[in-house]
Amino acid sequence: MEVEATMAKTKQPARGPAFAIYLRVSTDMQVQEGYSLGTQERLCREYIERKLGHPPADVTVYREEGRSGSYTVRQLRKGNQPIRAVLSDLIDDAESGRITHIVTYEVSRMSREFDDWVMIHRLLLEPLGISVWVAQNDLDLENEDDEFVGNLLALVSDRERKLIRRRILDARESRRQGGYLPGGHAPYGWRWEPLDQVPPGGRRNIEPDPEEAKWLRWMVDRIMNDGWGVTRVAKELFSMGVESSPGKCRWTGPE
Repeated sequence: MEVEATMAKTKQPARGPAFAIYLRVSTDMQVQEGYSLGTQERLCREYIERKLGHPPADVTVYREEGRSGSYTVRQLRKGNQPIRAVLSDLIDDAESGRITHIVTYEVSRMSREFDDWVMIHRLLLEPLGISVWVAQNDLDLENEDDEFVGNLLALVSDRERKLIRRRILDARESRRQGGYLPGGHAPYGWRWEPLDQVPPGGRRNIEPDPEEAKWLRWMVDRIMNDGWGVTRVAKELFSMGVESSPGKCRWTGPE
């Protein structure tokens, strides 16, 4: 895959160190719990203070919520790969001279794609003289040994991401082979059975959702008995204020 990197702009002089803390969580669940943004920010601030010997005077926090580390930045044009807008904005601010140091908690927060990690640092930040610090591993990428360790961690993170994806796909295929719904959102009219009802060692299956099942029967009746088309059904559901399943497309409304 060909990658086109935008040319880095000339950095303008900055008054003293200006720190940017970059935080990222990859799913909506992690935004609220788990590997929280708040924890990452606290640890990054503590790390900067230890390095400087005093609290930093100028810190801007960039929060990337619910975005995968495999997404790229708009400064690296990589086909149709999704973009992380916040990290892209951070790089723009670095190019404008408003930032001298970027601090992230760990390598995988910046990127889980090895080539992106290298290109963001080598092509976009290094020519600007931006210092990149990794709090968890006490890395300063201006140091050649630290840069080597950072690249190794990025490579491991990339491999880990691919293995996780493979395990997910294998698990879904195993569920399909066993006659179970592979995962994700249950079809309209159904819901996942409560976890406390799944027997030990058993598979979680789906069960009818009483409210949605009622509307599902209504849809079938309109189409099979009244001869409606799906567009008319969708518009009628929209007009009646019937909600679709969470995470799915809304019913098509009147134009």
